Amino acid sequence: PEPAGGFPAHDLSDPEQLLWGLSRDFVHDLWNEPENTAVLVQVYLTHYPTAAQVRTITNAIAMITRVVTGEASFRVLPPEPVRDAQGNRLTSPTTWAIVRLSPPGAHRMVLGRVFSSAELSIMVYPRAISFPDFLVSLGGFTEDHGGEILEAIWAIFNGPRILPLILQYTRVNPIYATYTPEAAAAAIISSLRVSVQTMENGNVVATVYCQSPTSSVHSWRRWRDAVAQVPFRSFFNRTGIARAPSICEGCHGASHPTHLCPYPSLPSWNG
Repeated sequence: PEPAGGFPAHDLSDPEQLLWGLSRDFVHDLWNEPENTAVLVQVYLTHYPTAAQVRTITNAIAMITRVVTGEASFRVLPPEPVRDAQGNRLTSPTTWAIVRLSPPGAHRMVLGRVFSSAELSIMVYPRAISFPDFLVSLGGFTEDHGGEILEAIWAIFNGPRILPLILQYTRVNPIYATYTPEAAAAAIISSLRVSVQTMENGNVVATVYCQSPTSSVHSWRRWRDAVAQVPFRSFFNRTGIARAPSICEGCHGASHPTHLCPYPSLPSWNG
């Protein structure tokens, strides 16, 4: 059952993270499936499956899908890696797909988002490219007294290192075609969120979220990288700098290390 307050947010590190390592032909065929009839799936604590795991995981995903949708004519597809001319595997993708769902069935799977059974737990996503709000995790701060970290990050987003980038990207983003440059930038900055956490070792980490100012995947990566290169200085604190990105071994999320994954602590979580 879904916990009170819902399942934790699942933050991807890149608009195409779910497609990493998948065969180009597989992705092409997947995107040629009828609209709203396919979803993407990642399996908790599971990476590229072995041959022995494929059937077990396929059956478990199918069981969850039948229970959630009431359908039986869908197909569960395991990750298809990139291969060389001799058929040798070159990549280790982690994303599965469920295709040939009805639109209401696909909607129910995406709406549920997280499903945990006795056999396995899965995270479900729409078959789409979406821009993460998660940008970067910052380390180096010594404390967060009275919201000083948020104030420092807010000031730098409104300063000469980041604000010009927001203006640059929103000017050519069709979503903001009817906005003045100032209004578009204000809309982006108003989405800024910062989650501050003190680790067991006393280190303070600030996780920064902000809506994308661009509708281009390549531009989003440049935007993310540019933000990650900015030192977040505060007079009352040590300078915050971007931590090396990492992907959780459990949920495949990008905003926390594996040992801090929030899912195992949920009631009735089966892992």
